[in-house]
Amino acid sequence: MTTQIDRVTQAPDASDVPSALSALRSGSPVLLVSRERPEVADVLLPAALAEADQVAWIVRHTSGLLSTPMPADRADALHLPPMVGSVQAPDTAAYAVSVDAADGIGTGISARDRARTARVLADPDSSPDALCRPGHVLPVRVGTAASSTPHGAAVALCREAGLPPVAVTAGLVAGEDNAVTTNGPGQWEVVALADRHGLPLVDVDDVWFTSHGAEAAPGASLTARPCGTLTTAHGAVSVVEYRDELVGVEHLAIHRDLAAAPPRLAVHIGCAVGDLFGSSACACRARLDDAVAATARYGGLLVYLRAGTDPGLCGRASGAASAPTPLVATVLADLGVSRIQLDRDAPISPRYLMTRGIEVVAA
Repeated sequence: MTTQIDRVTQAPDASDVPSALSALRSGSPVLLVSRERPEVADVLLPAALAEADQVAWIVRHTSGLLSTPMPADRADALHLPPMVGSVQAPDTAAYAVSVDAADGIGTGISARDRARTARVLADPDSSPDALCRPGHVLPVRVGTAASSTPHGAAVALCREAGLPPVAVTAGLVAGEDNAVTTNGPGQWEVVALADRHGLPLVDVDDVWFTSHGAEAAPGASLTARPCGTLTTAHGAVSVVEYRDELVGVEHLAIHRDLAAAPPRLAVHIGCAVGDLFGSSACACRARLDDAVAATARYGGLLVYLRAGTDPGLCGRASGAASAPTPLVATVLADLGVSRIQLDRDAPISPRYLMTRGIEVVAA
C-alpha cells in the first residue's frame, strides 16, 4: 500500500517550467499534470541521471510500472519496435518491446537494475546489443504529434534541460485504494505530494510552448494566408492556411458562418494513410469527412493540424495524441473567435482555451 497523501486547500500552479528544468538537470523528479485532467499526474525523471534512490521513490508513489518515453527514431536505433502491430485502445501509448540492460544488473526488477536500464536507454553510445528483450522497463515511442501528451512532454522537458531526450515516467497513485481518485479531489493529493517533497508541477500544454521556443509570444510562429473558398460535396467553406515556421508545416482552418453564436469547433490531427487513402485500419477518414460535412452544412470551424514528421501508424496521430491546444487557440484568436462549442471528446484542453480568453460551451 502506498502512503496516504494529505489533501490541501490550494489550487495547483502548474506553470513552473524553469524550476522543472533545474530539477531535471539535478536528477530530481518532476510532476506532470494536465489542466484537462487535474486529478491525474505522472512522475518524471531524466533517464540519463536515473539512480536507485530516485527510482525507488517513484515506485513507492506510483503504479510501479516504469515507462521510458523516447523519440521514435531513438527507439528505432536501439531496435525497439512497437509492442503490437495495431493499437486498438485510442488512449494507449505506443509501447515498444520491454527491455533490461544486458549487463550490470541482477534480476532486472530492482530499483538499482531499472535505473541502470534507463541510463543505458538514454546513453547516445548504447547499441541494440546493450539491451535484453523482454525485460522490466517499457520504452514508449514518441512521435512529434504527441508533443502535448505526458510522454511527449517528458521527452521535450529532458531535451530542453540539455539532457538526452529519454525519460522515466510512471502514473501517480495515492490513498488506500492505490489509485488517484477521478472525481476531483485527486488534484489536491497531487499538489500535496509536490509540496511535501518540493517537486515542480508542470502542465503538458506549458511544455509545448517551451519546446517550441519559450520566449516566443503565443502564435508568433504562425503566418496566416487566406486561400479563398473551397467547394465540398456538402457546400462551400472558407480556407485559411497557417504556416508554422518552427515546425515547417502548414495547418488549415476550414470555416463557415463564424458569426453563429457560438460556432462549433472541430479539431483533426492529420493521418496520411487514413485521410488520403481511406485505410480501414483507423477511423480518421470518417472523422474528417464528418467534420467537413458538419462545418459546411451547419457552420463552424474545423482546424486541421499536421505533424512535423510522419506520425507513424495510421490513426495514431488523430486517435491517440492530443492536439497542441496553443496552436488551436492562436488560430481562434486570429479568426476573431472568442466563444465556441466544443465536443467533450475533442483532443484539446478547454481549460487552456479559457486561460486564453476563449469561452467554451459544451456542444
